[in-house]
Amino acid sequence: MKNTYLFVSLTAFGLAACSNGDDFMNAAPIISVGAAQAVVEGTTVQINATASDPNGDPMTMSWSQISGPDVALTSTSSLTPQFEAPNVNQSVDIVLRLTVTDSRGSSTSQDLTITVNDTSRNGESPQGIPNDGRDRRDRARNNRNNDRPMVDSREIRTYDVSNNNVDNPTWGATFEHLQRLGNADYADSISELAGENRPSARAVSNGIADQVEGTSIPNAVNGTDFVWQ
Repeated sequence: MKNTYLFVSLTAFGLAACSNGDDFMNAAPIISVGAAQAVVEGTTVQINATASDPNGDPMTMSWSQISGPDVALTSTSSLTPQFEAPNVNQSVDIVLRLTVTDSRGSSTSQDLTITVNDTSRNGESPQGIPNDGRDRRDRARNNRNNDRPMVDSREIRTYDVSNNNVDNPTWGATFEHLQRLGNADYADSISELAGENRPSARAVSNGIADQVEGTSIPNAVNGTDFVWQ
């Protein structure tokens, strides 16, 4: 009797060879821009966003502005940018959008609303100076030797980088100033810039810097300036 043999060739494929990546599920980044903020005009706004990728993929960040007055972010590719709140005449919403994209192309976006509020320009002086504007003007008028009529002003301060106002230390580090109304190209021989006999706002030094109404001058410059109440 003749024996017949059947040879069967088996080839084993590893599971990794069978899977060419079609079964891989990429997850988009998870992000948070934080809660909505309310700030006052002229202040520095700090944003603290977070982002993570479930697959551990590298990510890129991108900020864009959706609405509101234009702002300049310190970085459009950082999770923690800053910007200076613009001057406004009423409360305004600024909407920024963060988009985070992983290296596989999946992305997630989220909006952040920041409300910028106007600074009140009415009421008692925030520096705690007595509201005796008329008496102050009368005292100053007596010191001006028949000079031109007085401007309806409150105070003059000197600021010297470190102490801000060496003659009146109760004033704050920064505060709102009157926008300059004209070129500071004159002097009126006023020598006393502090104390109860302060002169009018016309005692302006030639070193005064032009300033947009509603902004604050930081305690980082020298000169003489005046404020409006």
